[in-house]
Amino acid sequence: MPGKRKQTKNTEPLELPLLARRDSVVFPRLVSQILVMRPQSQRAIEEALGGDRRIVIVARRNSRQREFGTKDLYSMGTLATVGRLLKLPDGSATVWLQGEERVRLLEVLQTDPFFTTKVEPVEEVAVRTLQVQALMRAVLALFEKAVDLSPNLSDDMYIAAM
Repeated sequence: MPGKRKQTKNTEPLELPLLARRDSVVFPRLVSQILVMRPQSQRAIEEALGGDRRIVIVARRNSRQREFGTKDLYSMGTLATVGRLLKLPDGSATVWLQGEERVRLLEVLQTDPFFTTKVEPVEEVAVRTLQVQALMRAVLALFEKAVDLSPNLSDDMYIAAM
């Protein structure tokens, strides 16, 4: 089919630290700043920083529950690269993450002192028909207006969206 582009990436399973989120989702190709309160989660980030900087981010099913187990994690997540970790005086930390690609959780390998998981990359097919391209241009035009009207969005964000 014309306009169809297949992304080919390594599909070998990876073993990486896991960061479970109850209040946010990290998406592929986006930079996110998140606040990390749990020492266990901070250890997972430190483990990623000590290695190749990669970590798996997964949302939790029940965001109201403080405690969770492996069954509370969604089976799809995002492979991300840890950019920077800033420890705060109150014991929490702020971390910058760059989402790379979607992954499927195959198995949780350990839960203590931090979560680690085995994941496989999810192959995505991007379809770029004329209709999809027109919709992308329309969304970009709306985002440009949002950037113009918002004091919180910089022109750099519009440039990144382009």
